[in-house]
Amino acid sequence: MPWSRSVSMKSGTFTESSSKGRSSALPWSCRRRNRSPCVIPRGLIKGLVVNPPHHASLQRAAILLVAALTLSGCGVVGNATSPKTSLATTIPTSSLSPTSLCPSRSDFLTQGANGDLGGCFRIPDLRSKSLVVSVQTVVNHGSNSSESPTWATGTIDGADRLTLVSQKPEVKPGERVDVIGRIASPLTNIPSSESSYATLCWDGCQSGLQEQGVPVHWSTRTTFHAVLTVPSTAWLTTRNGKVMVHPLVAGTYSVGVQCLLATSGCALGPADAITSVHLNAPTPSRCVAHRSCLSLRLSTSRGAVGDVVEVSGWAPLETIIGQPFGYDLSVASASGTKRYPELSVTSTAKGSGYDDVVLSPRVLKVVPERTWSALGRITYRSSAWSGLSPITPVGNSSTIAWCSPSGLVMANGRRISHVPNSGVAAAIRGAGLGVLPGISTPTCSTVLVDPLNHRSIFAGFGAEVGGSIPPEYLAGMYTTDGGSSWKLVPTPSGLSPQDFSLFTTSGHRVEAVFFDPTSQSTSPIPLGSDQGLVSTEETVNGGLTWTSSTLSCPSHGPCVSFGPFLLGNCAMNGTDQALMFQSAPSANKTKHQWLEIAFEGTFNNCFTQQLVVTSANGLLLLDPSSKYEFLQSDDAGRTWSNRSIPAFPGQGVQPTFGDDLVFAPDGDLLAMVTSPTGAKQELFLLAPHQSSWCEVPKVFGTTTSSGTVESLRVTGSSLIWDQTRYNGSATPPSELDVVPLTKITC
Repeated sequence: MPWSRSVSMKSGTFTESSSKGRSSALPWSCRRRNRSPCVIPRGLIKGLVVNPPHHASLQRAAILLVAALTLSGCGVVGNATSPKTSLATTIPTSSLSPTSLCPSRSDFLTQGANGDLGGCFRIPDLRSKSLVVSVQTVVNHGSNSSESPTWATGTIDGADRLTLVSQKPEVKPGERVDVIGRIASPLTNIPSSESSYATLCWDGCQSGLQEQGVPVHWSTRTTFHAVLTVPSTAWLTTRNGKVMVHPLVAGTYSVGVQCLLATSGCALGPADAITSVHLNAPTPSRCVAHRSCLSLRLSTSRGAVGDVVEVSGWAPLETIIGQPFGYDLSVASASGTKRYPELSVTSTAKGSGYDDVVLSPRVLKVVPERTWSALGRITYRSSAWSGLSPITPVGNSSTIAWCSPSGLVMANGRRISHVPNSGVAAAIRGAGLGVLPGISTPTCSTVLVDPLNHRSIFAGFGAEVGGSIPPEYLAGMYTTDGGSSWKLVPTPSGLSPQDFSLFTTSGHRVEAVFFDPTSQSTSPIPLGSDQGLVSTEETVNGGLTWTSSTLSCPSHGPCVSFGPFLLGNCAMNGTDQALMFQSAPSANKTKHQWLEIAFEGTFNNCFTQQLVVTSANGLLLLDPSSKYEFLQSDDAGRTWSNRSIPAFPGQGVQPTFGDDLVFAPDGDLLAMVTSPTGAKQELFLLAPHQSSWCEVPKVFGTTTSSGTVESLRVTGSSLIWDQTRYNGSATPPSELDVVPLTKITC
């Protein structure tokens, strides 16, 4: 398994042995010639300590770790000459949101086998003028490396005796070596290499390096072999409750195997068996006296929210090799009056045996970006919504289609008409799908009405496959006669009915969009597409006939669209959906190839994202789940910039699950936010040119007994939503609310 993972770092002091046996625990920067002495403030960790290799031929003084030789000013970062700054004892940390991932990246930070760090992130909106970027990890300080390597045997699961031997007794850094093991009692069957894995340990399973998930190949029922990758640089370890860095020096090291026959808690104990090898290594270039040990570099020292920052550097290998373990990248709000140590170590919890280790903090200044108040009044032309659409305005009319709890409804003012759906269940079963358990008459989750023929209605209903849920699917259904009869939409070649995702329109055309579950999409290829091609079935006559095709551009505005998705669990991992654009017309006019947008190309549509067309090339993207909740593009979606909007009154945080952020046709920005106590949902308004929100009073009610507001949408002149009123009954009533935008005032 390759050694790569995500990262977090810090540094401090070192212990230096002199010829007289005395030691010092001052930062190296304080011991340089012509530098005045300094005092380590109380509470700072007094350094990473070298762990000498067992039986190493080098003298102890030659392998002592210098935690941060390149540091200045007593091992802190910041302006050391400013009399207004003070030294912090810990480094603030905060995990990055997935929305801050860079394009074409699956992780914020990775580390190679040589310790090199690489990665990037988008500057998050933490409402701070400066940020501290660092790398961090968690280490177990409750155990030590073995005092001496042995050829002793251990046990597997407390039973069969196991012996271990290395095929090569002498190894070199980075070399791949076969480790051979034998057990006394034969296994009943020889495990396959696809199902047999173990952990290989270097210099101790609890305090050295671990490579997890190593394939184990059984040649007989008693003999196996696995491939050990010898470390090629220094690594983190612990001794006597202290975090240490072990330099890569020649010597004899233990090699162990753990969790060969995986049992619960096997990783918490010692190795099943150990052997030893002798490492032949040149004089190390890192983490020995007078040589640097830690570094973290940012591609810039300042940037605006949403800007990409490249990260590079080096750190000792972490104790667990391979994603998702290892180091993590941290970006947290920084104090303008604090300087930070290069290393801090704090206990995760009393008696837990684990420490948070934070390394190499670097301060990043956040420069102002364009704000909402500076944008002026923005023109609204049209908008589209991610995810399911249970409320949909019908063409240019005042009619609204609504998937209510009691059935599909067409509402026009006070006129309410229910669309029959008694034939839906039979149509679902006829397609080889099943109706959701406990439901006799399915209700729709998303609806769209034909732009020309309002008796042609397209809706998605919950369905299952194989008689059980999860997962839950959508069955794409349509009626051409106002609901008297229902049919399943045709399925593109190679796909199944349960791959249906959504309905959309382009001019007079209605498209049923499908998700390709076999696609191996990686950015910039959109999720659920076949190399950028999104399968559809389309109709131009209200469903009378259908044609297989691929998703086309919207009829107006830039060629940008939400992509296909499969239903997920919003209480757990959510549902991913891509935002896509076409950079150039396809050579094949019948094929429309899409790419993810470069800025946050995939979203969790359990929150509702709104895509607004403002001009021939202008777009807005509103996403309440993101650290970049208001984005603007002036080049048809090719590039995007974050625009700062004020924090919500009394919140101090972004909108949370179930909340909405909506751009209205009159140019106002509306936010539906749940109060911190959860007692009510509030509507806030941000008018053009304004720098603060105002609350629109008594729109949704004042207590939870008033119900839950969902699906906030806008038409050309109204704000609409559905609201469930909780009255103690088993089936609380729901209502569709329509309020003219002219009435939405503070």
